[in-house]
Amino acid sequence: MEGPSYANSKDQIAPSAFNPATTPMKTAKTLTARELQVLALIAQGLSSHRIAMKLKISFETVKVHRRNMLKKVKAHNTFELIRMGIKRRWI
Repeated sequence: MEGPSYANSKDQIAPSAFNPATTPMKTAKTLTARELQVLALIAQGLSSHRIAMKLKISFETVKVHRRNMLKKVKAHNTFELIRMGIKRRWI
């Protein structure tokens, strides 16, 4: 006999790559498309310098996006930001 299953569809993690076509509409009210791109790359483990190179933006711009995301979702650190992104299915 199998034990109880505690997982449900809410616990599943969305794909890590940002895809505007599949991103829930509620994110548009919270984070911009560019912020979601940066968040997805942060969640993949890229540094701010690597994100800047990949997106062809300045390092300072990445820092601004990171700071704005933390402020908008009221996260205290990057770990909380990623956790919220996964929970809300942004990443």
